[in-house]
Formats: sequence, C-alpha cells, structure tokens
Amino acid sequence: MRQEWEPEDLIEVWTLLEDDMKRLRNKSGANRLGFALLLKFFEVEARFPESAGEIPEPAVSYVAQQVKVPAGEWASYDWAGRAITRHRSEIRAAYEFRESTEEDQAALAEWLSAELCPVELSRERLVAAVVARCRNDRIEPPAPAKVDRLVGRAIRAFEERFCRTTMERLPRATRDRLDELISGEESADGEGEADVVGGGRSFRDVHYAAIRQPQDPEVFITALQGRLRASLDRLETALVQDTTGGVSITRRHGEPWIKVSPQPKLEEPENLVAVKAEMERRWGTIDLLDIIKEAEFDTGFTGEFTSVATSERLPREVLRRRLLLVLFALGTNMGIKRVVATGKHGESEAVLRRVRHLFVNRDNLRAAVTKLVNATLAARDEAWWGTGTACASDSRKFGAWSSNFMTEWHQRYRGPGVMIYWHVERKSVCIYSQLKSCSASEVASMIEGVLRHCTEMVVDRQYTDTHGASIVGFAFAHMLDFKLMPRLKNIGSSRLYRPAAG
Repeated sequence: MRQEWEPEDLIEVWTLLEDDMKRLRNKSGANRLGFALLLKFFEVEARFPESAGEIPEPAVSYVAQQVKVPAGEWASYDWAGRAITRHRSEIRAAYEFRESTEEDQAALAEWLSAELCPVELSRERLVAAVVARCRNDRIEPPAPAKVDRLVGRAIRAFEERFCRTTMERLPRATRDRLDELISGEESADGEGEADVVGGGRSFRDVHYAAIRQPQDPEVFITALQGRLRASLDRLETALVQDTTGGVSITRRHGEPWIKVSPQPKLEEPENLVAVKAEMERRWGTIDLLDIIKEAEFDTGFTGEFTSVATSERLPREVLRRRLLLVLFALGTNMGIKRVVATGKHGESEAVLRRVRHLFVNRDNLRAAVTKLVNATLAARDEAWWGTGTACASDSRKFGAWSSNFMTEWHQRYRGPGVMIYWHVERKSVCIYSQLKSCSASEVASMIEGVLRHCTEMVVDRQYTDTHGASIVGFAFAHMLDFKLMPRLKNIGSSRLYRPAAG
C-alpha cells in the first residue's frame, strides 16, 4: 500500500462509517485503534498487513482522530498476542471471508496455469489476478511470499504442459529435427513450424481469418491494386464529366494542385426549427442531473459499477443516488466538495468520496458507457436516424500539473497538459474516450477507438482530422475493413499515384 496520502484520499478510504463504529464499542486504547486500522486495511486490500509499517502514517493519524485514541497507541498494539488473532477472526466474519487452505492454493495454481498463463506473461499481473480471485471467492489470500511461489508453480506447470502438448502435435520428422538441433548434431536450415492451436490450425490461420484477408501476398497485392486502379479510373471519369462535386485539378506555381471547392452552408429545415421550438415550449431548460437520472431509470447503467472493496452492503437505491451525484460531480468538473455544498440531497462529502473510491474506476465507467450507448442505439428508429455506422474522432488538450507523469508540453497549444481523444458516433453519442500524452500518435488512438469501443456499433467510416491520418493509418484501415476519411489540410499538394512500378 502506498504511504503518501492526500486529505481527500484519506476521506475516501479511511473514513469509519456507522457499521464500523458499532464494531468498536467493546474496544479501547491500542486495541481500539489497531482493530479500526486492520478493518479499513482489509476492506481495501482484502488481506491483513504484514507489519505495522505497512499502514501509512497519515492513515494512522486520521483513524486515531475518529476513534479518539492517541496515534502513539498504534506502537503499543500487540502483533503476536491473542487480541490480534481475535480481531482478524472478527474482521473475516464481518466481511464473510475465510482463511485460505492448501486445497485453495492448489486450485488457484491450476486456474492460473490453465486460464491466465497462456495469455499473460507478467508475473505482477498474475499476482494481482490471484488477489482478485481470492477477493471474489471471499478467501483471505496467502502471504505475499506464498503468492509468489504459487505463481511460480503455475508458470512452471503451464510451460511443461505447453511444451508437452506442442511436441505431441508436431510431426515425427519435425521432432527429430528439433532433437538434432538441441543435441548439436546438425544445424537447422529449413523453415520453422508454426505454432498451432486447437484443431490443428495455426495462429496465422486464425489471425488472417479474423481480419478476412488472404495469406498469399500475391493475391492480397493484386486485389489491392485492382481496387486502387478502379478508384482512380472513377475519379478520372468524374473529372472529365465534371461530376466530382467541386473537386478539380488546377495548377499553382507551375505545379498540379487539387482544388476542393467549399460547400455552401445548408439552411436549417423548417420542420426541425418547429420541432425545437415545440420541445422548448413543452419542457424548457432541463437540468443535466435530471437527464442523467432519467437515463439511469431507463437503462440501469449504475448496475455496472461494482465495488472494489471486500464487502459492500449499501441498499441499491442509496448507492444509485450517491453514484449519480458522484458522476455528476466528476462529469461537470464541479467536484464532490461543491456538489455537497450546493445540494439538498443529505449526503456528506465523506460518503460520496467513499463511493468515488470504491465504485468509480475505468473498467466500471467503460461498462456503464457501453450499456448507455447500446441502449441509445437500440432506441433509435432507423427510418429516422439511419443505421449509425459513421464515427468521428478528435482530441482536446487539458491542462495538467507537471507532477503528472503523462504531462507534456504541447507545441501547438503552447502549454503543458494531457490529451483526451474521443470517438463520437455521427449523431453525437460518444462511444470511446482515452487519455493520451501530447506527443502520442493520434493515428494509433484513432485505430484503438475503432477496435476497442466495445459497443454494438459497427464502424465502417471513420472521420478524423489531418493529425489522425497517415499512410500507415490508411493501411491499417484497409486491413481492418473500414474507410478512413480524414479532413486533410494539405490535400491541394497531395499526389495520387498509379499502383504500379514506374
């Protein structure tokens, strides 16, 4: 656990609630303070600290103020007596946990070996997965040293099984050649065998099938050249017939220049003006918090916010109200403190900060956004709204303190900060957002949003600005079967080439 805590973070994590205070009624002095610290530590980490030094000093002082015990009493807490054993047992019972057994550890090792080791190479992430699995199964995880040994045992079991299975699938001739290579009798000068997956298919087969592209490079290149030639032929025909919609080839400074005439601004349809006026007459100005509340009633998106704490017994209606207030505070940048000061909802700052800490994280937010977006797309009548397959992406700079590791100086906007990159469906529904540094590639961010938005929308056209497109970006768009349609600043000086040598 980290040792440096800001006051707001202490309020979020280390505040003792009503149920916590009830468990302290029969305790006093060092036992009272020690029990409270163990209780809050276990709530966050789903385990007990290894030593007193693992508890941050700011947390000791903050909890000591709440239980009205001097912080110095923490040094007197007995870490080897019967009191701490009784306290741990009481805390486990409060959170409905149990101690891990040898059978539990064997099951965890087998689970890691079979499920995670084939797809995860980082030992740190495997350790984190063990702790998360124990939390989910209401089991107190083993000591950190035991967890490290458990992960090592799982990795060895996976590697042995992987090697054995791979060798069994290889042809006899290939195994003989590998044996010769290992023994040093001969040098292998042929092509290596591809890794295989279930059913005898190679990973290469699976990956190419997923993107629906041929493995033969000649077939791929021939088809691509054919598409490029056909597109250039259509452009040439349209130029001759003057049906390009304002695109023409002129000359500037003696060089060819692609001219794109700007389109005139379209007048707003009369019926749309009338619809807007009628909506304003009926409902007037609607508060943003009311819109968020109605969206929650229609979709239940707050159900995607699960707690990272060991246990949570808040009634669903209470949690829903607190989550909406927290999301409103974060989304409008008002902050929790101002929402508490200006609202008449009866919620304290400590309670809302606790909900923020336990429930609001990236994974939960992405799941909630996905549910809300999918519900929005499902509610649309395609006769009015269309199919919704076009998406636009762009970034915006936000100022950030230099202590933030992602903060960089932005040459174009002249100042330090970070970038938020959005993917917005053409009817103004944001399907994906991501945090990036100022120098990170917008092309990579554009592709990531198309691939990882996790909604039911199928993106077949991706609009972006000049910074979101490149030759590499066009290549990936072709491979992934969507059209990249950037607004190019330098389109006039662009060159079009025939797809052939010379």
